[in-house]
Amino acid sequence: MESFFKRHKIRFCIVFFSFLAALFFSIWLINRARLNNKVYLVRSSAEDIKSLPYLGWYSTEKTGEKSGVTLYNRKKAFKGINIYCPRNLSTAYLMDMRGKILHKWSVRLKKHNSWTHVKMLKTGDLLALVTEKKLIKLDWGSNVQWAKKMRIHHDIAVDDDDDIWVISRKEKVVFIFGFPVPILDDYITVLSSHGEIKKNFSLFKVLREKITFDRVAKIYRFLIDPKNRKVLLKRKNRGEFIFGESTPVDLFHTNSIEIIKNDVSGLAKKNDILISLRELDLIGIVDLEEGRLVWSWGQGILNKPHHPTLLANGNILVFDNGFDRKYSRVIELDPLTNQIVWECKADGQGYQFFTDTRGASQRLPNGNTLITVSNKGYVFEVTINKEVVWEFYNPETKGKERSAIYRMIRISDPDNYPVLKKLGLNFKNL
Repeated sequence: MESFFKRHKIRFCIVFFSFLAALFFSIWLINRARLNNKVYLVRSSAEDIKSLPYLGWYSTEKTGEKSGVTLYNRKKAFKGINIYCPRNLSTAYLMDMRGKILHKWSVRLKKHNSWTHVKMLKTGDLLALVTEKKLIKLDWGSNVQWAKKMRIHHDIAVDDDDDIWVISRKEKVVFIFGFPVPILDDYITVLSSHGEIKKNFSLFKVLREKITFDRVAKIYRFLIDPKNRKVLLKRKNRGEFIFGESTPVDLFHTNSIEIIKNDVSGLAKKNDILISLRELDLIGIVDLEEGRLVWSWGQGILNKPHHPTLLANGNILVFDNGFDRKYSRVIELDPLTNQIVWECKADGQGYQFFTDTRGASQRLPNGNTLITVSNKGYVFEVTINKEVVWEFYNPETKGKERSAIYRMIRISDPDNYPVLKKLGLNFKNL
């Protein structure tokens, strides 16, 4: 053993001191950012809605000139109003089953910008999420009610008290396996209906046991690389967040949140939350009151999942991206037995779908499933027997590229949205 260290002491010293240099470099960056007030929650302003990202175009090579609603089986599709936002715009649409725009919300901004995800409230107000920037609330007429600057991302949920639940991020240094590790910690942040912060819950405290040593090693390999350290320093000097999403320090990449509305025997209680953790290949239910993970599933089976939802029958529907296997699927899971009871994927039925990131699925009241293939800007509806009965291609195109759709939701309970009466619709004729 002694001779081994003598032969390799130079290499050992290089690795050890590179490790220390990377660690102290990252800690220094984070502390400097805090001193400069670059934190994940900052002051809000309804007027300061500028410099939003301009992203989300993908090739139309395989979908060609298809645009809008290209298939509608009125007998088998579930009738409702669809809400979505093109990834490259600060605009959201209500659309009928034939593709007619019924209403839109929009904010004209001075610079390139986009909304990642939107949620319509029963009043007709709209919550619009701008990734890493802010949460905006608009009324039915697109007037900005408030804007909350925060390092927000991916999803929005609203509870029975009209509080708003979102996912936010914070750069921090934590100890894992006895080592100090810089990470992006995801938080569940609860805001009032007026945009005031009420609570913050760290997911690291709940999920630390799911973190493997390989993930910690990956972070250090990332920090030791001189090229990466140079990029991080440039980000700091430009006044940006030091660590971006989808880097190794993005330990969880939480991409979905759903509030459990009622007690579910043997699984969860009211106000627990169902979340998806892309980087852990995991979906789980968290009891925030007790600060513990009460149920989880997916590691070794799911591959970069998105958008789990609890169904009326107690099962869970989830979009499984299949980042590595190169095809996506939607599965229905019995969480009490951890058995897959239904699956929709490319299987020779005349369709195929794959989106390496994003993606969503919604079970409709008649048993059909609405599937958003985000990066293709494509949404389709299938029956329980996987027959396609409705499909839509985002008409927002630029040359040979189509704008992505993060998530389309079909409003299946219009009576709970009194504002929709303004549209004067007969839902039976949609």
